[in-house]
Amino acid sequence: MRPAIALPLLALLAAVPAVESPVAAASTTACPEVVAHRGFGAPENTVPAIVSGAAAGSGVVEVDVRWSKGNGTAEYPGWPVLMHDATVDRTTPGTGAVAASGLNALTSLAAQDYAPWDTDPRFTATEVPYAWEFLTAARNANARLLLDVQVVPDRFMATKLVEYLEMTSMRQRVIYMSSAAGVQAMRGWFPDLRYAVIEYPPAGRLFTGEHLLSLGAGAYAIPQDRLSLAAVTYFHSYGIEVYSWTSDSPAIDVPATWERVRSAGADFLITNRPDEAIIALACTVGS
Repeated sequence: MRPAIALPLLALLAAVPAVESPVAAASTTACPEVVAHRGFGAPENTVPAIVSGAAAGSGVVEVDVRWSKGNGTAEYPGWPVLMHDATVDRTTPGTGAVAASGLNALTSLAAQDYAPWDTDPRFTATEVPYAWEFLTAARNANARLLLDVQVVPDRFMATKLVEYLEMTSMRQRVIYMSSAAGVQAMRGWFPDLRYAVIEYPPAGRLFTGEHLLSLGAGAYAIPQDRLSLAAVTYFHSYGIEVYSWTSDSPAIDVPATWERVRSAGADFLITNRPDEAIIALACTVGS
């Protein structure tokens, strides 16, 4: 069973007075870093999306990492590519699992094969990017990357990613975000990277600060409906940043929710509308 905040502690956190109003909190609570979810202004998880996310004012762009087909060896480990889903079906004209597809096959797929991008002539040449391409794009755009790693890699796969981080001078400009198991495995091989644990925790249960530190995580990413000022204060007392996202649906990716995330004291706000969020929160880049 996952370690979780004990019920007495949860009761204590619940007893902390709530912020009286988002407007009042805004004057005393620092802006979160506004993060472009899967990039911005272009097909998701592509080079143009990274560039546009940075241009919109996001100092950090979130992207989803998987690996192409490999054979479990150092010579052919599989290569890091950007794709949220386990298959390529939703966003490309191809079919099948990312992990069952070779690198050349993946990077030849058009990445705009879904609305509204499938009719946009600006992106007809946009293809699924691999590590050199997306890391170089971020470096050139002066953006950091929040790598939402969708699988637990083996050591050979992990090493291939880190090789590209080194080649592109991005090793110190990424945050490796994954499940508890994914962070624990990766940190065992590469302890110098920055790590964040992401989860949809069960109602009323969160990882403890002690457990997150034991995994090597410096940040904890949880949904916006799990946020509270008390919980964020608790994790901050351990030196752990708190990330949250409003990108699950258009209904919650709105100014009122962004303000609630800010009022709770979260460090990162991950949104599909970074340009509007920066304006709505009156945030400056890097604030």
